[in-house]
Amino acid sequence: MAELIRFGFIPGLSIIHRLDPRVKLFLIAGVSICSLISGPIGLILAAILVAAVFPMAGMQITAIIRAIRFLLLLLFLIPFFRGLSTPGESLFCYQSICISREGVIAGAILSSRLLIIVVLGLVLTATTRTSQIRWAVEWFLRPIPFLPHQKIGTMIGLLVRFIPVVLNHAREISAAQICRGIENRKNPFYRTVSLCMPLFRKIIVTADRLAMAMEARCYGDLKTCRVCRISTKDLIVLGLVLLICLMMLIV
Repeated sequence: MAELIRFGFIPGLSIIHRLDPRVKLFLIAGVSICSLISGPIGLILAAILVAAVFPMAGMQITAIIRAIRFLLLLLFLIPFFRGLSTPGESLFCYQSICISREGVIAGAILSSRLLIIVVLGLVLTATTRTSQIRWAVEWFLRPIPFLPHQKIGTMIGLLVRFIPVVLNHAREISAAQICRGIENRKNPFYRTVSLCMPLFRKIIVTADRLAMAMEARCYGDLKTCRVCRISTKDLIVLGLVLLICLMMLIV
């Protein structure tokens, strides 16, 4: 159940927990978009903002690093491969293989942007209940005509709830295969298939049981949710974060 704790809602009384879910969703989307189009100095401002709000979510840094270690490995590899594929000033050369300085810098900026977006998503799921995220998505999509905002909100709510379940299944299957000596297999393709096939089967079975349970309980799109009101505190936080986003774009 460790994965459920890492990626699920963590109760708390911090400012981030008490913010309106619409404000949180809007701010996280805004900071993520600004991070994608801003320069290095703007990314530093975004990193400072993330470092300030991350402790309020109640998540342990070591647990998060251990949970997303494979993603971090991918982010560390991006500058290496960008350095190989981007021409420019050479930082390191071995025979005909050269790593360019411009490619490493571009890869590091791209990895920083992706890491900021991932951490912001973790902060949102840790400080906001799934029902509130669903309601906020429906509220933003409601003015768009001919769009089933209730169905989309339900799908997003189920997706957020389903991610920890999938991670928990993967952890259980991996632990069972380690007990059966899967690490003695040197072929990485065999080990990957041995993990993915039972995981996909378990995901499909779980999804089918969930659909049957929802149908048996006459679950529909029309579902009440606690209506939140935007307060003065929400407006102050909204203004401060929008100011930071403006500074990210200007610098």
